[in-house]
Amino acid sequence: MITRAQCRISPTVFFSPRTRALIGHGCTLTGSCYIDCEEFVLGDYCTLHSVTAHGRSVRLGHNCWIGQGAILDGLGGLVIGNNVGIGAYSQIYTHAQFGDMLAGCQHRSRWETNILNDAWLLPRVLSSAKLIGARAMVLGGSVLTRDVPYDQTWGGHPAKDLTAKLGPQFQGASLAVRVAGFASLVRGYGKPVDVSRFDPVNRVYRPTYSPEETEFVRWMLYDKAKFVPVKEI
Repeated sequence: MITRAQCRISPTVFFSPRTRALIGHGCTLTGSCYIDCEEFVLGDYCTLHSVTAHGRSVRLGHNCWIGQGAILDGLGGLVIGNNVGIGAYSQIYTHAQFGDMLAGCQHRSRWETNILNDAWLLPRVLSSAKLIGARAMVLGGSVLTRDVPYDQTWGGHPAKDLTAKLGPQFQGASLAVRVAGFASLVRGYGKPVDVSRFDPVNRVYRPTYSPEETEFVRWMLYDKAKFVPVKEI
């Protein structure tokens, strides 16, 4: 396992000997996380609470939050983008197989699933979708059997498009509003921190990974602001 600095990993977290793990800066893994993947990748500032990840490959981007008891199935391959939230006890499946091939079971399949940037799945979502689009939101308790397009809100059993009734996850903010909002966050933080490397318009920053910066980024997560690291702005 390879970890970046300032990670917080509980001693009760289990990594299988077969797992090739790469853990980004500032990640937190708590409780009874059970990681049994051939490949397991976390970007910076991911938080997992007693999560089970298994199969071939599970890859998460930056600033992801996965709630207690969630299952991330990587047998078909699971790719999760930046700034994604998955609520407690949600289950993301990328395979369907159990019946004996020797006995003639005809139901056996695997598929890759992609959950794109800024998607938000509330608690107890059960998903076999291949794609959950960027900025999409799936309401708690939903059973998701179809792909969710960009910027839509879905819910129900089975889940369907409720965007016209509930609106999308994001209303949208002008450039001026983003700049002013970030300035307000900095004032509210109340501690000295170099924010010249942060771009609130595009939600990116050039990290130094200093203790002061790490504390500030953690303070903003997960519902104030999320910034994705880049080399240049």
